[in-house]
Amino acid sequence: MTTLWVLFTICIALFMYHHFIYPLLLRFVAKRQKVKHLAPNAVQTLPRVGIIMCAYNEEAYIRAKLDNLAMLDYPPTAYDIHIGLDGCTDNTEAVINSVSQDLVQKRIQCTPHVFTTNQGKVKTLNYLIEKTKDQYDVLLFTDVSALLSIDALRNVAQAFQSPNVGVVSGDYQFLNPAQPEQTKYWQYQNKLKRDEGALGAVIGVPGAMFAVRAKLVKTVPENTINDDFVIPMRAIEQGYEAIVDPDLGIVELESDTSDQELKRRVRIGAGNLQQLGFLKSMLRMRNGWKAFNFFSGKAMRAVMPIIIAVGSISIVSLAALGSTFAQIATAATAGTLLVESALKHGLGIKKVPVLSSLSYLVVNYAYALVGIVKWCCGHYAKSWNNGGKRDLDYVPLSVRFGKRTIDILGSASGLLMLMPLMILTAVVVKVSSKGPVFYKQWRVGKASGSWVSLFYMYKFRTMVVNAEQNTGAVWSKNNDPRITRVGRFLRKTRIDELPQLWNVLIGDMSLIGPRPERPDFHKKLEFHIPFFSERTMNVKPGISGLAQIKEAYANDINGMRQKLAWDMAYTLSLSSPMRWIKTEITIVFATLKVMLLAKGQ
Repeated sequence: MTTLWVLFTICIALFMYHHFIYPLLLRFVAKRQKVKHLAPNAVQTLPRVGIIMCAYNEEAYIRAKLDNLAMLDYPPTAYDIHIGLDGCTDNTEAVINSVSQDLVQKRIQCTPHVFTTNQGKVKTLNYLIEKTKDQYDVLLFTDVSALLSIDALRNVAQAFQSPNVGVVSGDYQFLNPAQPEQTKYWQYQNKLKRDEGALGAVIGVPGAMFAVRAKLVKTVPENTINDDFVIPMRAIEQGYEAIVDPDLGIVELESDTSDQELKRRVRIGAGNLQQLGFLKSMLRMRNGWKAFNFFSGKAMRAVMPIIIAVGSISIVSLAALGSTFAQIATAATAGTLLVESALKHGLGIKKVPVLSSLSYLVVNYAYALVGIVKWCCGHYAKSWNNGGKRDLDYVPLSVRFGKRTIDILGSASGLLMLMPLMILTAVVVKVSSKGPVFYKQWRVGKASGSWVSLFYMYKFRTMVVNAEQNTGAVWSKNNDPRITRVGRFLRKTRIDELPQLWNVLIGDMSLIGPRPERPDFHKKLEFHIPFFSERTMNVKPGISGLAQIKEAYANDINGMRQKLAWDMAYTLSLSSPMRWIKTEITIVFATLKVMLLAKGQ
């Protein structure tokens, strides 16, 4: 029994070290370090960036991804897009071809590399690496289903001003996570990466987007399971540092179902063990903090399923041999998992505090152990192909609270201060043309996965009465004859939007957000523009927004498609309090400039 107790004690100690002691120790040391990698000044010479993507049947996401890349705040001649089409059997290639004209007009080079048969992600990736690495200063690897913040490339360029930095990534999160625990897991990982970054020793970066100095990129063995870990780690292995910039937002549109998540865990379990063989040199003491983090984080995680299995076998064996403590511990653990399962599956309770997190941890490690066994038995000779697509609120509580507080204070103050102007405007509208002072119209508001709100939006009337009586719902256009003379001035100065302060005060709208669309146009736009309806997913529409200050008035599908990219960029900013504040301030000042200079439409 002594041997079993020793095994169990060692396993418990290793489990506690990896999950609790190491993160606390890392946080303690990181707080006493200064992050020296991000240069505060503007980048003098922008690196040329090659954006690398592998696509296998990505019809559902490719349009949104290309629109997102086309709107990045970076000179269009300084970055190109390369897409490896790995034997697609859907309309992915057709969608890329349909977007190519828009990209050409923006002077963005997008090159599809088409393979008629599916050869696997690693082969496709190796081909793209060999084809592009000599053409660029930086290679940026990204998933088709992941959207990047509008300033992503500039943040990457700024980080690479430090000659010691070889890999850059950002803050990763899911738009619609399949499970609440998935969100917790990535919040934990993002914090861990930031702490590792303070030591200049990030171990592994989010595979949804990472940038590497092109000269450091190497092809990977064809049997590589987790290529998105091995590629950046090979750069770190050469003596360079990896950093995670919290201001660089990465939002994953695609969420695995529970079954897909578990299958992925099986593969990750196998990949983690494989990586120890590929990157064993990282454990050398000369690597300093990198070796410490690699051992404490990645290496320990790779063998943790085995450690838990050995510990579980030890305590069950001790219970069978008559140890009272072991019997109580075994019964308590099994009972806890059974209670969580009964509450979740029997009563439909999706989340049970503490118990759900414990169950998520145990189940994931169990499936990772299956992956380890499969890898040891010779599975995973071929590279992985993604399959199955699926479509929680990604906005942190601090941002939601701050945004609503600003909306209430701003709209109430605005209504009080601007009341004289609004009264004068009402009088001018009334005497200048026949009809009511105010105009109300149904608009599409905040949405979730199961419902979409509708509300009446208020404006000062700027058109003649019954303007759409003969035409039905149509977009306004330049020199629209339906707009009154006073209406033109009100639109240019945005004074016609002031009654929407009431919409903000009562909670239908926000001061800043995507402009609310009319239901008549919404269905048409959703048909022509993928993910159009998600622009107000968990976000209230606003009086002004990033799209309004960046683009002219849109009166066709192409114009709305460009605005959608800016709306998505604003949505990404809400995932980080600091990024949201900076974006919000930018929009407010730009909106005031439009009003004062009468540049609205």
